Amino acid sequence: MANPNKGSSAVIEVGTDGTTFAGIGGITDFSFSLTVDGIEVTDFDSDNFKEMIAGDKQASGDISLNYEDGDSGQDTLFTQILTAGANLFWRVRPAGTGTGKKQITFKSILTDTSLSTPENDKVTLSFSYQSTGEITIADQS
Repeated sequence: MANPNKGSSAVIEVGTDGTTFAGIGGITDFSFSLTVDGIEVTDFDSDNFKEMIAGDKQASGDISLNYEDGDSGQDTLFTQILTAGANLFWRVRPAGTGTGKKQITFKSILTDTSLSTPENDKVTLSFSYQSTGEITIADQS
């Protein structure tokens, strides 16, 4: 039986050039959802059953954070959402770092942000993204 991983062991990093990445401080939740468009190809020979083929793929998701002033990863997220159409590169290591552990890399645009400053609680941030281009899942070397 494989060993499950605790969420806090994940390493989520961002960058603006695809080669240099910075960790993001204060992460409380990260989601990555990969979808594949279904293309219907049903015809008269389908015997009354719909037939589908796989189409384009895209990832989307959210990241929630406790706000940490001066954190370079959070600063990168803020800068990118203010730069219309800017691409943000992600490196996601769900089981942490180490040879042979999986990592997901992709480029995205940020589509939404929210800053919450309640009177008697912590300041929080959240961002939503949509991927653009290729998504790779590979073993770390």
